Amino acid sequence: MAWVFNEEAFLEGALLKYLLVSSALIALPLVVEQPPAVPAGLLAATQQEPLAFAMSLADASVPNGLETSAPVQLPVRKPDFDLGKQATATVDQVVDAFNLHHGDYRASLVDGVVVIRPATNRAAYLDLPSTLEPTVVTGLMSGVRSIFAGLDPRVAAPGGIAGSGLPADERGDFNTVSLDGHGRSIVGVLNQLAKQSGRGWFVVTTKGAGGLRVRSFGLIHRHGSISQIDLD
Repeated sequence: MAWVFNEEAFLEGALLKYLLVSSALIALPLVVEQPPAVPAGLLAATQQEPLAFAMSLADASVPNGLETSAPVQLPVRKPDFDLGKQATATVDQVVDAFNLHHGDYRASLVDGVVVIRPATNRAAYLDLPSTLEPTVVTGLMSGVRSIFAGLDPRVAAPGGIAGSGLPADERGDFNTVSLDGHGRSIVGVLNQLAKQSGRGWFVVTTKGAGGLRVRSFGLIHRHGSISQIDLD
């Protein structure tokens, strides 16, 4: 028996399938990703100097990074770390508030990390592609050393860490982080470490013969504690 194409039935079937698929799509709930919530007290902290602000972020376990120039302006007084954690704001609101109060620095949310850098004249080294191979490191400062190992042969050698008098758990000596420089800049790998540790990274630059160079780098822990490596 010869097969006869029924165009009307075909169109009715196609229309029915279209309506079923459309109904299913319409029924799907619309999921809107909300910005991360942070303590509302950070809004007041945005008025502080960049280092004091970064300390407040780290104390609230908000991953962050700071590039600043020497001499570093230490906070006039220890930042208030009672951040009123019951009230919250969005991290976007905190970033916008910081930028409102500071014309010489710019904060931005980069892959979930609040990165604070000079508005102009930034260290080009931090934007270079990282050569770090995928690695798992125990000890947060060991992780920072691995990120900056190409900067100076002395970086990979143990020792020379200012702030090493901190308790080992506060320094993050037992924390394990996974780092991978493929397709990332130096800042991108530093952000990996910040996200996994809930701490802040910082880099201090100074003027050199060829432009800005890295003078020191390290981590900002809770309660305003700092671990750093000096290259000078």
